[in-house]
Formats: sequence, C-alpha cells, structure tokens
Amino acid sequence: MFEYKLHIDEFLNYCRYHKKLSEKTIRAYKIDLLQYEAFSDELSKQTLWDYIEHLNKNYKPKTTK
Repeated sequence: MFEYKLHIDEFLNYCRYHKKLSEKTIRAYKIDLLQYEAFSDELSKQTLWDYIEHLNKNYKPKTTK
C-alpha cells in the first residue's frame, strides 16, 4: 500500500514553504489529495485517469477543475 500521509505532508510543506502558496490553496490541495486517497490505495497513471473519469461523471466541469 502506498504511504499517502507521508507524501501528502511533504507535498503540502513544499507548497507552503517553497512555493509560498496561501493556506486556502493548501487546504484545497489537501482535501483533493485525501479524496483521491479514499478513492484508491494505489498510485499509478491508470488509477489517476480512472479518478479523473470518476470526477467528471459525478461533478460539474467547474467543480472537477
């Protein structure tokens, strides 16, 4: 199983301290990443495409973006 928590935390810290993104953006990224984690315990190109397809089927285009 992929260790999401470690990688999510590292990515969010990178966004916070190196890219200087706002806390609002970081919160949005975190929500998106946790939703992906709930969708799949695998990280692969195909799984990412499956997740995007899932989003497009269940949400309006503006929400999916």
